[in-house]
Amino acid sequence: MSDNFEIIEIIVWAMFAGFIFLRLRSVLGRRTGNERPPQAGRFGRQSAGSGDQSASDADQQGAGPDEDAGIGDFKGLAPQVRQGLEAIWRRDKAFDLERFMDGAKNAYEVILEGFWAGDKDDIRPFIGDDIFAQFSSAIEAREKGGLTVENKLVETTDISVDDARLEGDVAEITLRFVSDIISITRNREGELVEGNMSDAVKVTDIWTFAKGTRSSDPNWTLIATRAG
Repeated sequence: MSDNFEIIEIIVWAMFAGFIFLRLRSVLGRRTGNERPPQAGRFGRQSAGSGDQSASDADQQGAGPDEDAGIGDFKGLAPQVRQGLEAIWRRDKAFDLERFMDGAKNAYEVILEGFWAGDKDDIRPFIGDDIFAQFSSAIEAREKGGLTVENKLVETTDISVDDARLEGDVAEITLRFVSDIISITRNREGELVEGNMSDAVKVTDIWTFAKGTRSSDPNWTLIATRAG
């Protein structure tokens, strides 16, 4: 009888762990990983004041011989992506794609690290209301089930622009993150219920960030996530 009870208990825990995994996957896509310590803080222009001033000066001075110099980084991208980035840049001349992608990578790491640690306060400044509600619900479900994750982002191997658009005064940029991640889930007793300590899986996440181009806040906010 004792052996049968232990087998049933293992099966129940495995089923519960699978449910939680699917819940997390629906919120964050197919990723399951914690990250290297990222740079703290939200991302945007390095100097909001100087950026806003330079954009204002450009608007006042009008077109010049180097007016399109800032869109050189967009060459070679898909036409729809390039057109969207150009529209964003023309509305906000302080926009810099390389700086944005560096900041997005840091935000990706901060958000994942905070999510798997269950630190809602740490991730709140980076994400919109709808996404925060989904993240909070997944964290609470995990805590209620007595599960903890010990995940590791081994490496983000690629970041690319999937889409870019200007909706009114709101800029939206969608990035594709490809990462190698180790996923570990434990129960209340610290027993391993899912994952492998040695094998990393390749995960693709597609995240959309948004920012008001007329806003005094230079930072971007995560507004959507899905699996790639």
